[in-house]
Amino acid sequence: MAADQKELEQIAAGFEADPNEITIGEIFADIAGPGRAAPQATKAGVQDGSTEALEEMAEDLKTQVGELEQVARDSDTLAKKLAAPAPMLPALPPTVLENELFLVRNGARLVFKVRPDSMYGRAEAALHSGNFEGARDLYQRAHAFFMAARHDREAVILTLKMKMTQELAALKGAGVVRPPRAKGLAPESTPLTSQDLAEILNHKWTPLSQSSQGMMGIMHEVEGGRYMVKLLKNESRDGALLEAEGEVVAARLARELGFDAPVVTMFEKDGRIYLASRRIDGDALGGQVKIGDRDVSLAQAFLYRDELSDHRMLAYVLGDFDRHASNYMVSRDGTRVFAIDAGLADPRGAVAQNRGISLNNPEAVNGAFGRDSILLNRTGQIMSKDPKIGRDLLAELALSYRPEAAQRVENLLNDQTRLSAALKEAYTNVYPGKSAAEIDKMVTKAARTMTQRFEHLGPSMEGLIDRNLGRRPGGGWIFPATRDLLLPRESEMPGILLLTRRAA
Repeated sequence: MAADQKELEQIAAGFEADPNEITIGEIFADIAGPGRAAPQATKAGVQDGSTEALEEMAEDLKTQVGELEQVARDSDTLAKKLAAPAPMLPALPPTVLENELFLVRNGARLVFKVRPDSMYGRAEAALHSGNFEGARDLYQRAHAFFMAARHDREAVILTLKMKMTQELAALKGAGVVRPPRAKGLAPESTPLTSQDLAEILNHKWTPLSQSSQGMMGIMHEVEGGRYMVKLLKNESRDGALLEAEGEVVAARLARELGFDAPVVTMFEKDGRIYLASRRIDGDALGGQVKIGDRDVSLAQAFLYRDELSDHRMLAYVLGDFDRHASNYMVSRDGTRVFAIDAGLADPRGAVAQNRGISLNNPEAVNGAFGRDSILLNRTGQIMSKDPKIGRDLLAELALSYRPEAAQRVENLLNDQTRLSAALKEAYTNVYPGKSAAEIDKMVTKAARTMTQRFEHLGPSMEGLIDRNLGRRPGGGWIFPATRDLLLPRESEMPGILLLTRRAA
């Protein structure tokens, strides 16, 4: 019985359910009293009925744990479905959303929660206070528990965190620091001129290696090394134009907001759609990034979290939720992060409409087609041997709410003259055959859609803070006090809950 009680204690200490649910810990407290009263009463042999109550509770808990395990298996099945490539612009009626488990309020949904006072929470506190060695040790202890408990997906996350803090500790120990964030826009973020386009068209293009290619286009380097050209794979003209629209609008608004992104220009050649931009001298954030001669391929998620969080504010109102780590590039000197590849941005809401997704549905906004898109997808792929999956997951978990960036986005949306001019420039490039009235209609629709999305940004980003133990606007990180971080608390579980639960 003693072993069972210890196991029950660990379960009660580690699992945290939704606020509307009765947690296992609350059941324990109701029967056994506060603190560790139940094990003490049993050990003392007090005949007050508590032993019998605990035995009944044990049976109930076994049933509940069995249900949780089944839900976890369901989550794995769901994750595999998420990992499968989806067809472009599927026309789904609104009722289909009821079958998307993580989108509906009263169905099953994936939960990623962390107890701030757990080993994981204290490791995060150490990480953000600069105590990388302490964080690494706490992640290692949590990892050992999950390995013993055969919770594979959580163990993979802890492995990534351990490696990340190890890299950070090595950088700190060697006195290597990330270069300061550059001010102003980079030369790569300036628009192409007619002379640039003429040079692109008159020089040879060489396709990049297969490993450097994305899902939606074939990238080419233009002879001379100054420009890049993407051939959109979508053979449907309307589909390719929608992708080009997302790229051009996203890059134009990023520049307007002072975010580094290579300004994209669309052109047609031999009946196909192409996108041209200046070449960035750097590496994909999801790949091998160096500071000096040191590899920071995992530490980059932490080092560049502010830039990633800033750009997420713009991506949110554009409906661009394909912001994985490989869709960002770090300049060779490490001072800039460029946002690239916004082909899935949906400024007018056309893609959402085709899928039957309401922009006013907060569950959809925060689900697979919204804030948690990459987290859900990469969690499903976490057992993959592809290192990019882990880097994407770390980058997603590094995000926080950046109110100053959100304010910049809001100021742009409220400045109709400035916003309309930027959008008109972008839409005129993508749809040169449209009349001025048709372009104005597109501009109005995009401005209205982005403003509608912005109404959800605050509450959604508050949820992002809770999800990632992030930084509160105007305040600190959601962590316990950093003192006594490394005191042993061996009875405490790591505190990650990463499975699909039934909402109350």
